Amino acid sequence: MIRTIWFYLSFVTATFVISVATLVVGAFAPAGRACGFLAALWSRCAVVLSGIRLEADLAAVPAQGPVVFIVNHQSQFDIPISTLLLRDHYPAFVAKKTLFNIPFVGWAFRVGKHIPIDRKNSRSAMRSMDRAAEVAKAGRSIVIFPEGTRQLDTSKLGEFKTGGIILALKTGLPVVPVVMVGTGEILPKGHITLKRRHRVLVRALPPMDASSYTLKDRNRFRDDLHTTMNAAYQELRACRTNQTS
Repeated sequence: MIRTIWFYLSFVTATFVISVATLVVGAFAPAGRACGFLAALWSRCAVVLSGIRLEADLAAVPAQGPVVFIVNHQSQFDIPISTLLLRDHYPAFVAKKTLFNIPFVGWAFRVGKHIPIDRKNSRSAMRSMDRAAEVAKAGRSIVIFPEGTRQLDTSKLGEFKTGGIILALKTGLPVVPVVMVGTGEILPKGHITLKRRHRVLVRALPPMDASSYTLKDRNRFRDDLHTTMNAAYQELRACRTNQTS
């Protein structure tokens, strides 16, 4: 419990300071290189203060050019971890609208030109998807959590929603699946107590050519993507279990 209290006090302080700095910098250059640096700094604070030990294989991530990152979702730490590991691309996140209403950090998200989505309102959600597609076509990478929400069952990937798949197809960009194992055990959905130090394994899979699918093929693309990512997830999960046993 003491470790959890120390984490929250330290991280809230870091979040406040970095968010204010982002608001100041963003007033002159929103979503610019400085904002990207501050976002990565905030993410590193989250990882270091929580005691997460990251082991990442990102060799498959293209060195240049915008892409669509498809990432599985199990924890509040998925956003800072993704931000830190993918910092060279400084991607825009498609994230739930409520995150953008949090004082300071939500405001910093808006300055960073991330895209809020209201999944309870289908029309609003589709407008957010169209906006994200425009951002991607303009040259910025996008991060999508296709499961839509954090998953409680960490034995497998959750069902992929169609909205994120449609967005990936609309951009016409390469789709890079990113699989993370271990985040769901650190701060599970519905819990506030930080778990003990954890290893988190991350692997980027080879880009998938979304141009070979049409919008009519969205269900097939969703299923192909899920099959590929879940197989990699199970492999990483087994590897992590063997190393800790």
